[in-house]
Amino acid sequence: MLVIIAAVAIGATRHPTWPVVPLAVLVVAPAVLTTPVVTVGASVLHSFLVAGFVVGRQGQVTVSTTAVHAAESLVLTAVVGVAVVVAVRRLRTWHRTPAVRPVVRGRVEGAGAGLPG
Repeated sequence: MLVIIAAVAIGATRHPTWPVVPLAVLVVAPAVLTTPVVTVGASVLHSFLVAGFVVGRQGQVTVSTTAVHAAESLVLTAVVGVAVVVAVRRLRTWHRTPAVRPVVRGRVEGAGAGLPG
């Protein structure tokens, strides 16, 4: 919300695409820390903030081409961010090497010990 307030204060209502860039960063941040559902939810929330306070005034959500483009870019940013984070997490777990147990040569103590053989 602070990004929207700052954007309106510096005159982003004349250039409604300006606040989309910092909001895109705020959309990708939850992708690293939380689940994909939270990330997509944050992108939808931010797109409503842009449509309500930057494109439309006084919090009235306005559906226009600018608002739709802002929503598209924020949702696309969320999807790409989630895809990258999921890919990185899978690669990190895929490249883990299993723990190697040392091989002890000689007599084994335990079950069956003491049997001739």
